[in-house]
Amino acid sequence: MKTEHEHAKEIVNLLDESTSGLDRKVLDRLYAARMKAVGQLAARRQLVTESDADRVGQVLRMSGDYMHQHRAIMPALMLIGAALIVFVITQQLMPQPAVEQGDAFLLGSELPPEAFVDKGFDAWLARSSQR
Repeated sequence: MKTEHEHAKEIVNLLDESTSGLDRKVLDRLYAARMKAVGQLAARRQLVTESDADRVGQVLRMSGDYMHQHRAIMPALMLIGAALIVFVITQQLMPQPAVEQGDAFLLGSELPPEAFVDKGFDAWLARSSQR
C-alpha cells in the first residue's frame, strides 16, 4: 500500500510531465501564482498563530482582572471550600454509629421485620439464648 508521500510524488511527477510541453510564458505565470498562494498561506498561518496568542493573553488578562476585583471574596471562598473538604473527609473517616445501620441489620437478618415488633419475641429470644 502506498503512503501519502508516495502518492504526492506521483502527482508531482505527472504534473511535471504535463508541464514540459507548455510555453515558457505560461510556466512563468504558473510559478508566480504558486508563489503568491504559498505567501498567502504563510501569512494566514502567521495570523492564526498571532490570534491564538492574543486569545490566550485575553483570557489570562480577564481572569487576572476578575481575581483582582474580587480579591476580598476569594479568600473567604477558599476558606469555605477548605472547611467543606475537611467536613466531608471527617465524615468519611469517623465510624458510623449502629443506629444509622439499624435498618440494614433489620432488613439483612434471617427473621422477618415483624418478628422484632412482636411482644413475644423478647421472651422467645430469652428462652432460645439460654440453651
